[in-house]
Amino acid sequence: MIKQKPRSHRGPHAEIPAWKKLENDVASYFNARMEREPMFYHRFYDTHSANTFLPAQPGDHQIIKQGHTTVIETKQSSIHVSLVSCFSAVFGGSSQLTFARLIIRAGADYWVVFQGTGGYELWDGGLLYKKKLTGARLNRLETLKLAPTLEQLLAGHI
Repeated sequence: MIKQKPRSHRGPHAEIPAWKKLENDVASYFNARMEREPMFYHRFYDTHSANTFLPAQPGDHQIIKQGHTTVIETKQSSIHVSLVSCFSAVFGGSSQLTFARLIIRAGADYWVVFQGTGGYELWDGGLLYKKKLTGARLNRLETLKLAPTLEQLLAGHI
């Protein structure tokens, strides 16, 4: 006998982890914009949820607009207000910030979108790389932008 998962009665996103929902929301936002304006959007394969062996990806999303490339990494926490309080845990052994350094060196932008209990934050990946390298603490005043919604966070930056 095959055991089935119990059905959830909490809505359409009940079984989707919060970090995956954030990635999906960013994808929906940029796919909608790509239909309205001249830009290119691509979502990288998620190496953690793929059922195959994939090499580490440089980020979660890539946007090209007016000849300029931006790579975005998304991070989410349901217990931390800000990336400031969980920076080491989120990027401790990660290669993402090495990708950030290389992408910025190549002339593109690398941003981290963080969703915490205090709303959304947009961080410069180059700054995060330097902080990790030197062991310096983050300051929430160093964010590029703070916003209560994802749309408000991304509007005007790309």
